Amino acid sequence: MPAFEDVDVLSTAAKPKLSYEAHPAAKELGLEGKPWVDWSDPELRKKAEAFLRSQNWPSVSIQSPAEPVKGPPHVQLQHDFPAQDFESLSLALPRFLEGYRWQRQFEALGLGHLVDQSWQTVLEEKEKNFEHVLRFPYNGETSKEHLLLEHLTPVPRWFVRNHGEIPRIQPEDYRLKVTGLVKNPRTFTLDELKSMDLMEKTVTLQCSGGRRIEQIRYALGDGDSLINAPWHEQAISNAKWKGVSLKKILKACGGVTEGATDVEFVSPMPSRPRPSFNNNHVASTRLARADTYFKQHEVDNYKVSVGMKKVKANEVIVAWEQNGEPLTWIHGAPVRTVVLGVIGARSCKWLIEIRVLPEVSEGPVQRKEYLLLNHQLSKYNSTFADGFSIQDMPVSSAIMSPREGEVVVHDGTVKFKGWAYSGGGCFVQRVEVSVDGGHSWWPSHQLTEKSYYGWRLWEVDAPIAAEGWLEIVCRAWDSSCNTQPSLVRSAWNWGLHVTSHACRIKIFSVNKSNPVTAARLKFMEENNIPLEPLTEPLEHETITAAELAKALRDNQREPRE
Repeated sequence: MPAFEDVDVLSTAAKPKLSYEAHPAAKELGLEGKPWVDWSDPELRKKAEAFLRSQNWPSVSIQSPAEPVKGPPHVQLQHDFPAQDFESLSLALPRFLEGYRWQRQFEALGLGHLVDQSWQTVLEEKEKNFEHVLRFPYNGETSKEHLLLEHLTPVPRWFVRNHGEIPRIQPEDYRLKVTGLVKNPRTFTLDELKSMDLMEKTVTLQCSGGRRIEQIRYALGDGDSLINAPWHEQAISNAKWKGVSLKKILKACGGVTEGATDVEFVSPMPSRPRPSFNNNHVASTRLARADTYFKQHEVDNYKVSVGMKKVKANEVIVAWEQNGEPLTWIHGAPVRTVVLGVIGARSCKWLIEIRVLPEVSEGPVQRKEYLLLNHQLSKYNSTFADGFSIQDMPVSSAIMSPREGEVVVHDGTVKFKGWAYSGGGCFVQRVEVSVDGGHSWWPSHQLTEKSYYGWRLWEVDAPIAAEGWLEIVCRAWDSSCNTQPSLVRSAWNWGLHVTSHACRIKIFSVNKSNPVTAARLKFMEENNIPLEPLTEPLEHETITAAELAKALRDNQREPRE
């Protein structure tokens, strides 16, 4: 899969050139070249949505390789790009999706520079072997090998799930508005937030689409207006966050008024560092409701909400540090929320406004996305009123080593490594590995520390006598005695969310404690024959003609009569 060391990511062969000039029909919107857009004006949204609906955009579905991806007439791509087909996607070769539709929509509105700014941030802040899943809005995860190196995931290896562009808000200009059903609405500077009682927690964040590739391999599902990124098992990371409890912030505003049930978070998506403002200019009024988020040709801000129950339980952090360092741009600098135990989508990055509401947020991310549907529902029979909002993450685990399809040479014992996590304030109690498809289980005795809101990394040394293809399964148990469904079909849903079934991989076992196998391995080593690829035929004779004749006399292959 593409990594910085494997592909020239800034070349025209790797990235289509975007125009910064708006489509003629969109020029009247006045958005061209803006560092951010304030979508609070309903007339502006209405005009933008009418324009988006008037154009023929690249298909939201995955294209066949023979069908080049084309933009609308004014933004034809400079090159024809090989697009994904279902087979290559299911194998994750390649799996670096472009996100053509969103790129073209931003470009047509005169916001193509926001796409390039976001990609530049990726280049600056992520390590070179980071695995790119979707170029824009940017999504990426670290490698399986690197994910398990440390209990606290280093920031350059943290997975990234974005819904739009990546802002760059200067800390000295930062303002946080608190509005809605509070007794005394206020605006806070970053220094004012830091002067409050601090809170520090180790918290794992996980995308609800994590492990999605396992559902895709079983049965295809929704592509949505943003391609559902084909995440592998690395859309999860762990960090120590420092900030202030949202409960403390609301208390500083005199508390909430009657009827408050939910708290909404709003984030902007500017592309360039904001100029400093003097004391006569309130910076927050320029940022509030300033993101650009598309949902089926609707334009709105990135807005999500959580219930007051989470706030009262001190399970929402307004954070500015990650692993002891200031937040980076890509992870929400200067301030973000971290909501404990729930899907990562509720932990709003680039936080600039908090609203206390009498009901859940009206934002499309909250009301129209991250819904868990019954397995019989699809685009043919479902509406946004179906299903329920995904909040607490269920217990889950995954095998990081060995890899799917790996040839494993061992002496009768194989070491398996992975992660396990449970949301909602539950913690992982036990991890088990089966080497026979789920009939018998070997418990792990090597796990990292327990945490109410963090993952546990684990290792299991499992005995294996058999050779050939084996199905390996892992499952976790949490503090509420919950475990994972056995099969992917039990977890499959149209949105391809919450892949929580027991993780299954196949390995090819080569047991060198078997004398015959040991002799063959020695022969291959002496003759410089590589172990892989598995399907490469041996060019050397493995038995003499006399030995073969004797073997056939001693154990004839066919009856004599």
